[in-house]
Amino acid sequence: MFKVKNILKPYIGKISNIFFIIKDNLLFIILLLNILTTIYFNKINIYISLLTLLYILLFKRNRFKKINYKDSVMILLVVIVYIFINYVLGIKFGFLVNPLKIDYVTYIIFIIILELSKYILINEKKKIINILIIIIFILWEINFSYLMIILDSKKLLFIYLLSYIIPIIFKNILISYIEIKSSFISVLIFIIVNSLYLIFPMYPNVNWLTNCMLKIIELFMIYYLFKKTKEKDRKNSFVLISYALTFIFATLLVCFMLGLFKYKPITILSNSMSPSIDRGDVIIYKQLNKNDINNLPLNSIIVFDDNNRLLIHRITSKKIINNITYYETKGDNNIDSDSKIPSYKVVGIYKFKVKYLGYPSIWLYEFFN
Repeated sequence: MFKVKNILKPYIGKISNIFFIIKDNLLFIILLLNILTTIYFNKINIYISLLTLLYILLFKRNRFKKINYKDSVMILLVVIVYIFINYVLGIKFGFLVNPLKIDYVTYIIFIIILELSKYILINEKKKIINILIIIIFILWEINFSYLMIILDSKKLLFIYLLSYIIPIIFKNILISYIEIKSSFISVLIFIIVNSLYLIFPMYPNVNWLTNCMLKIIELFMIYYLFKKTKEKDRKNSFVLISYALTFIFATLLVCFMLGLFKYKPITILSNSMSPSIDRGDVIIYKQLNKNDINNLPLNSIIVFDDNNRLLIHRITSKKIINNITYYETKGDNNIDSDSKIPSYKVVGIYKFKVKYLGYPSIWLYEFFN
């Protein structure tokens, strides 16, 4: 008996060590199991989710921080402004029918339980586990099936990276930051309000770049406002106002680039208007109404639609045929004139330029074409 005990002693020690490791990391194991189930079976496992919730309520309920209402209200306001701006843009660019058909309540409960597990684990201050959790959540949200389909297209890969993967990375880092610095209610508000688009019957028909810019602005504004409210130096009134103004300015800049105002930018891809306007310049043009486009003076530089591409050339002559004004245009650096342009194809009139600002756009255009 004594010999058997001596033989088993090292194994008992190892087994007990394994048991304590599993016990200490049980929540992380359940979380991983829950995520893997959704990846491989493409559906939510409600039983694992309920097991996770039960474990948290029994053993981890003392880990919750006191509710910080100021943080929660601030996050709520920024997210509501973000959604509002998106749907205002929809008035300009139109709406599409939401193709997503999901059980919103089940989905939200599942996401809440996942984030609840993450919240508990992150606040246990195990750095390696925390980094692993953030990476796992990022990878879980990336659609690898779609990624494999677009692998041969540089353009689609670039769009997917900017419009989807980068916002996912920033979003998960931000949520983890909030989980460390604030209460779970703040995280809950961010997740639920940002997921409302899933149940809206329509969503704005806004291009991928605009979506990406607005999302990044939203995430960074939450981070900076959140950070400043946590600083001990309470010059908060000035700081919050300055960041609110930054948020408004960034939003207005996006709207300007989309042409929501009377003036709109466009990058010049060729030297057809050199030396007046060179390749790589960004010109600002004024959008015109129906009355203005029929009364443009000679020598004006106009922006017009030419087979679904915008050209910027100078008016050299004009004629009225059957009550329709036609403009003859020519690039300053071109030998030949363009064909006659009917006035209804005129988009705007040139106002001023910014040198060299358009080169990044040109490099991207050439890279993808």
